[in-house]
Amino acid sequence: MRLKLGRPDLQNYARYFDVPAAAPDFPLSVTWAGVTTLLIDDGASALMTDGFFSRPGLASVGLRRISPSPPRIDGCLARLGVDRLEAVLPVHTHYDHAMDSAVVAERTGARVVGGTSAAQVGRGRGLSEDRLVVGSSGEPITQVALGQLGLLPEGYLVDYWAETVRAVGAGRVVLIHWDDFFRPLHKPLRALPYAVDDLDVSMRVLARLADEDSIALHLPTLWQRADPWISVS
Repeated sequence: MRLKLGRPDLQNYARYFDVPAAAPDFPLSVTWAGVTTLLIDDGASALMTDGFFSRPGLASVGLRRISPSPPRIDGCLARLGVDRLEAVLPVHTHYDHAMDSAVVAERTGARVVGGTSAAQVGRGRGLSEDRLVVGSSGEPITQVALGQLGLLPEGYLVDYWAETVRAVGAGRVVLIHWDDFFRPLHKPLRALPYAVDDLDVSMRVLARLADEDSIALHLPTLWQRADPWISVS
């Protein structure tokens, strides 16, 4: 536990909340719904990473057994306009990623795609084996998540950027997993406290690297259908 109190002020990064919105007639879009929950929709079918909507408070996480909140899950799916998904992909099985995945799959007819522990989450919810897909070794699913980078040495951030951004020749980077996931999504977003992450450090280093590489750097807007593939001017 760090002794630094408070949390970063998102107003300091207001200029980064400018991911291009998807045009109404453009079917392919990505919609961010907090932490690393992403809805990827091509107009005909859709998949979702994580589907973490319950977001229990810190006291609940620390003092009692936590479980999915169906009202919050249903409310968020309705906000996203989702009633059908091809797959839900928990990026790993920490509770802030996988806790709601099986419930979202239940609600949407989706399969749960992930590792063996993700399959166990699905089984615990009663999903049949044909709704559970365990990923194969050598077939990675990548993401650009920011969680707790601000607590790591600067050299780690530089290496992280090289392996996840420069390695693929990215022209645009949208940073996720920086919001306070103890706070429900019907309240305004805020950054994680300094005790568990430091968005200020992450943004200082990553903004410098993005400038050096002439790469557009963004923070996503909650619930907005975005088109991150649009050409970078």
